[in-house]
Amino acid sequence: MSTFTLGLGFPAGKILLRTIPPVALVAWRFIAASLFVAAVARLVDRGRHRVPVGKVALIGALQTAAVMGLLYTGMKDLSGGTSAILLFTNPIWVGAISPIFLKDKLTATKVISLILGFIGIVVLLGGISSSKSLVPVFMVLGASLAWAASTIISKKLPTETSSWWVSAYQMGLGGILLLLLSLLLHQNYPVSQSASQWFWMFVLTIPCTALGFGLWQFGLRHGDATRASTFLFLVPFFAVVLSTLILREKIALYEAIGAVLIIGALVVSTRRGKVLALKDEAVSV
Repeated sequence: MSTFTLGLGFPAGKILLRTIPPVALVAWRFIAASLFVAAVARLVDRGRHRVPVGKVALIGALQTAAVMGLLYTGMKDLSGGTSAILLFTNPIWVGAISPIFLKDKLTATKVISLILGFIGIVVLLGGISSSKSLVPVFMVLGASLAWAASTIISKKLPTETSSWWVSAYQMGLGGILLLLLSLLLHQNYPVSQSASQWFWMFVLTIPCTALGFGLWQFGLRHGDATRASTFLFLVPFFAVVLSTLILREKIALYEAIGAVLIIGALVVSTRRGKVLALKDEAVSV
């Protein structure tokens, strides 16, 4: 459910970017979503609302402010599918840095995954550079690295901390940072919108943000960082399919090759985790 709703956010975001400045859009998206998630957290996790403010503020600055600010600014000049493929290289970066910060083992499987993912990114860069500036590409890749860093920090939160309250606080704090940035950039949210635009704003705020990121935090908190992140390979798949259906975006050959390599890299990185899980299950039986 998380990967589907996160994938839907890309065509929804592209529709809204036609009339709304990027930083103002993501600022109000996450402020509104944080209020909804806080309401859910009060029902689901009563009595567990205390969170490590410093770490959660850093997660908000990275996962909401940096990731979404860079993503939506870059996505104005990229297709929804390409943006999703580049953003969700973040499990590859998690696999690369988790041995340093989480003491995970850098296995041969992870190395192969990193190589495949890197080749996929190079293919995408080569195809895009032939007709467009690479600045938006590096902005989205920067968003991916920021998300990988926030994933590592999230794994260092105390296990008893409510994932729903973490989502509510980090979305709210990140949204406020983005709102301040939008004011500095003189980006205002246009209140006068069509019914269709308000519908897509609702879709982007509640299903794609509140539920998508809330469920993601829940899944991340209950699994290995690298393994949990690899489930995100479904997001670019859903984003490409939904962008094709909703926006009629066409997939270029280099995008297809790059996507296959990157998604293949993510699939490879999950294989060892699945084998170990099956061994553990056999032992327990």
